[in-house]
Order: sequence, then structure tokens, then C-alpha cells
Amino acid sequence: MTAIIARYLTDFVISKNKEVMQVQGKYPVIWLSLKKVKADTWDVGLSLLCSCLVEMLDDHSYLKDHPDFAKAWQEQMTVLKADSPNEKKCHATLKLLIKWLAEYHGTEVVVLVDEYDTPVTNAWLSGYYREMVDFLKVLLGDALKDNRLVAKSVFTGVLRVSKESFFSDFNNFSAYSVLGENQFSDKIGFTPEEVQLLLRDHGMNGREWEEISNWYDGYRFGHTTIFNPWSILNYVQHPAQGLQPYWVNTSDNLLLMDLFFHSSERIKGTLESLIRREKIRVAVSEHFTYGDLRNNDEAVWNMLLLAGYLRSENPKQTEEEMSYDLSIPNREVLYIYKRIIKKWLYEQVVVHNELDWLLEYMLKGEMHHFERFLRDFALRVFSYHDTSGPHSENFYHAFLLGLFVRLEDRYQVRSNRESGLGRYDIALIPKDRRERGFVFEIKTPDAAYKETLRMALNRAKKQLQMRKYDTELAEAGVTHIVRIALAVQGKELLMKVAEG
Repeated sequence: MTAIIARYLTDFVISKNKEVMQVQGKYPVIWLSLKKVKADTWDVGLSLLCSCLVEMLDDHSYLKDHPDFAKAWQEQMTVLKADSPNEKKCHATLKLLIKWLAEYHGTEVVVLVDEYDTPVTNAWLSGYYREMVDFLKVLLGDALKDNRLVAKSVFTGVLRVSKESFFSDFNNFSAYSVLGENQFSDKIGFTPEEVQLLLRDHGMNGREWEEISNWYDGYRFGHTTIFNPWSILNYVQHPAQGLQPYWVNTSDNLLLMDLFFHSSERIKGTLESLIRREKIRVAVSEHFTYGDLRNNDEAVWNMLLLAGYLRSENPKQTEEEMSYDLSIPNREVLYIYKRIIKKWLYEQVVVHNELDWLLEYMLKGEMHHFERFLRDFALRVFSYHDTSGPHSENFYHAFLLGLFVRLEDRYQVRSNRESGLGRYDIALIPKDRRERGFVFEIKTPDAAYKETLRMALNRAKKQLQMRKYDTELAEAGVTHIVRIALAVQGKELLMKVAEG
């Protein structure tokens, strides 16, 4: 069997690398994958972390058969499998395993940690960020800082987190990302040459190359063009199914959904530009904190870039910062932007065709039914968390934009665009100019002025009239324009409509 495996391995390009092959099989390897650590609470998150550590130990179960390590190995397994794991004892797991393997094999150890940021991102979304970061700092930091038993440790993930980072104290730490050319730029995915070779090996003559590029190309690691490897592999295995958003279907995209619904108005307007396949110029840094995502637009774009939702081009260095042109990389990712809000809406609604009724009332001009249905929908479906406090206006804005994506075959959906003497919130410009056009202005009561919901509604109505937000529609040749003032506060809403 060993001879067969050896012959098989010689067919791979990596086997031609003498430097790599000289150390092949030389070091014991610890592999810790954290991709399954997704939980709503810290208690469940800790339990999932311990399950990952159990799998890590079980990869080296031969230690339990050695008299020098059997007792300690079993004791640590018992700690990790306890109904209420002891955090301090769990912390020691990685450090202990490194020590045992170094003694057993008489050599240094290689440590591989996959998707180290998945637990951190999920903890931030679920409200136990501090507990997760503190745990990982001790688990990884104690094991790897100044540890002469470790030949090399490698972490893979999307985000490099500053300040709270559990890497801050490591010696000789190097980070490699999508920004800038480096020795791994062509290793993270498939290059065009590798994709063409893969297609030929599967009997495809490359006539579909342009469409494959449109769907799965578009990523830039430094100056290197990279295709999404997961999607390419799925496509060549199932060519009869055609081009599919394979990568999208593997992710719950919770972080993107959270950013969309709770971000600033500027971000929502820019997202619309991105969906139209336009580019945005942004200062980019690999260092950020999760706290920045709530109050710093650039941090949001940085996160989307590093997570694979955007690509970077045309770097420009100034004395203070590096900026890039950012855009949606391909049709697969565009699918996310267009469908993720729709998916969220459907998950919230018991009767799916409710949204169709809501849009039908609006398109027919039956605005009293539209208002009644929207108010009832908000009461039954929206959560207090989503609509509370300063998020209220942003949430309704995002909800309506997501709803109106369903009309993109008939309307141009615009957000935060200049028209007349200011910027409207949302406009729907019909492609058939004989149909109704719509312009929305959304307001939340101003607590500083002790505004009521009715007062906020009147303010929205006056702003629609005085700033002539219907100018863009009129200039486009739309003759029937519906002007909608909307006041929202939590799950309550009021609406006034003026047609003309």
C-alpha cells in the first residue's frame, strides 16, 4: 500500500518540490479545525470548542496505548467531554498535546489551525465576543508563544483582528492576505492555467470558458488572478447541472446580513452601486476591530473584501493610507447580494405569497391596502431587536430595498440618490415609463425634539415636497409618480401618500 501511495503522490506538482519533499513526514502534525464553532450562547460555544479539541486529541489516540501518556491523555478527554467543561483545564489541551507528541516522536511539532476566526465572528454576532476571544487567547497563546517544541504553526481564516488579537504576542508572526503579492498568492485558489488544465482533464474543451470566468473568476491575490476552487471543483464534477452558486450555498452569510440591516445609510446606497457592478474607492487596512463594523464604513468594506465578497484593484499609496477600487468579483457573489435579503424575508414569513400581495397592492396604487398590510407585517414578523432605537429607520430602509429587488425586471431600484434639492431614501423608476413610479422618504421621531410618530410623518412629507425628490423620475419621463412619506418607530409605522 505504501508503494502505491508513493507512486500516486509523484503525479502531483508539489512532489517535484525538493525542499518540500525533504521534510515530508518528518514532523508530527496537529490539526485543529474551528469551523463548527457556531452557537447562540457562550455555554454552547464552549461546548463546541471542546468537541473540536476532542477531535484533535482523538487524531492521536495512539497516545492512550503508551504507558507514559495514557493516563494524562484520558484525563484530558474526560475534562473536555464533561457536561460543564472547566475552562481553565480546557485551556491546557493544545499545550499538553504538543508536549506529548514532541516527547513521543522525539522531534518538533507542526500546528495547523483552520478557520480560527469562525468562532470569533459568530461570537460577535451572538453577543459573547469577549468570552470567546479571551478563551482563544489562552488556548492558543499559552501553547504557541515561545514554545520551542513547535517547528511551525499555521493559521487559516478570513479576518485578521487587531488589538484583541491572540497573535499579538507571537514571535516571528507573518500574515498573508489578498492584499499585496506574496509567496502564497497563487496557492489559495486555482489560477486560470490550473482551471484550464482541470477542464481538459475532465473532458471539457473550454468553450464554456467565458461563462466560467464570469461566474467564478474575479478574485485578486496581489497581482494574481484566482478562481474560487470550491465552485470549480463542484462544477467539473457536475457539469450537467450547469453553472451554480456553489460557494454561496455553503455559507449562512450571517455576518453579511447583519451588516446590511444595521449599517448606515451611506453603506446601503453604496451597496446599490456595487450591485450595478460599479466600483468604489476605499482606504483598505488588514487591521480592524469588530466594534468598528458598527460605526466605521471603511471597516465594513474591509471585512467584505477579506471575506471574499469584494475584489480589490488599482492600489494607490499615500502618506497615510493605501486605497483600492473595490467591486463585486463575479456572478456567484452578485447572487449573494441580490438574494440574501430575499432569503431572509422568506425565512421570516409563514405564508410566502404575503410579500407578493404587498408588492401587488403598491403596483396597483392601492396604497391604503399597502399601508395596512405593511403595518400588520411589521407587527407579526419584525423583531424588537431589529427595529429598536437608532436602527429603526435603517432597518425599514433595508427591508424595503430587499423587497424591491423582486421588481428588478420592471424597475430600476435607486437608494440615497441626489434628486431635486436633496437625497431621497428610495426611488423606483419604471422601465416602462407608462407605469407608476415611486419615491420614498423614511423618518424616525427625533428624540432630541420630543417628536411623535405623527410629527416625524409630517416632516417626511414636507421634505418630499420641498426638496422635490420626484425630479429624477419626472426627468426620466415618468408621468405618474407616487410620493410616499413613512414614519417608523419600533414596530409602529404611519404613512402618507401623494400621487400625481
